[in-house]
Amino acid sequence: MHSASEMEKLIQRLASDVREHLHQLIGALDLMRDETVPARSCYSLCRASAQRVLRDANDISDLLEPAPPSRPSPFAWRTAVEDIAGLMGVLAERRKGTVTHMTASRRPETVVADAQAIEDVLYRLLDHAINSAPGTAIELYSGIEPSGLTLVLCGEGIFEESAFIPHLAKRKVLAAGGTFTASPCRYRWSFPITAPVTAGQAEAGTVVGPRDQRVRMRLLVAEDCDESFTLFETFVRGEGHRITRALNGAEAVELAKSEVDLIVMDVNMPVKDGYQATREIRAWEAQNGARRRPIVLLSAEALPSQTERGAEAGCSGYLAKPTTRAQVLRTLRFHQGAES
Repeated sequence: MHSASEMEKLIQRLASDVREHLHQLIGALDLMRDETVPARSCYSLCRASAQRVLRDANDISDLLEPAPPSRPSPFAWRTAVEDIAGLMGVLAERRKGTVTHMTASRRPETVVADAQAIEDVLYRLLDHAINSAPGTAIELYSGIEPSGLTLVLCGEGIFEESAFIPHLAKRKVLAAGGTFTASPCRYRWSFPITAPVTAGQAEAGTVVGPRDQRVRMRLLVAEDCDESFTLFETFVRGEGHRITRALNGAEAVELAKSEVDLIVMDVNMPVKDGYQATREIRAWEAQNGARRRPIVLLSAEALPSQTERGAEAGCSGYLAKPTTRAQVLRTLRFHQGAES
């Protein structure tokens, strides 16, 4: 536990970080109007800055509540690690450093693990290393070991025993059932793997190409925010799903009584919130002998208490805003045909 004065200092520092990262994000968006600036550079800066703002928000949540429980799902680990290393390598180059990624093993390519925690910890520690040791050649090693998915980060000057970010990263790894060690110039951590993913599971849990077979679902999306609904609709465009929208919780309960394969339920809605709507849907299913459909909770408040309340209400999964197209499609495919 942190004292009141320590907590105040941490919150002030995080607030300063948020302003700094928003400054970078707004600046990059402004540069996108300049045709002489490469669009790829602007995109990389926008994405990296947005990821930093998200991590700052998660850090605040971590300070206020215990670390969330592990949420395993199918995860294409090598692709994710390579993407993060590439993105953070762009930032390292701006500080006259480098990030080199080496993979010790390539099989299995997809595993069941806590994907969100794995990506979050890797982002945190790489970002911390780049900022703690500018100009350093940072090496990242990844692979599957008996202990699970293991990552090792090496570089001169990247280790700080009293630093805040490594402390939060370690807590998240341990909460997921993993191991975390740190020594001069190195961080090493492992996340447990529930099981290697079979070919059938991998198809259901990862983003597939346009030529792959897709299962078309009837989706009920309970979302009162027009912009969030439009974003979700854009993410799943081309997947062949039929989408019905509910503008509040009460409407979601009524629409769920029709032919629906999967429900995406926003937490904060008018009339009835997502928890109450989910409880009423589950009660209606039980009373009428109806098939129990997957209900995925969607929330901008990534607090551990929300996942617990969602599970108690009867939710099958959880998506934290902001989310990506890959995360949305992976979640839908993971839950398609689930429940009974």
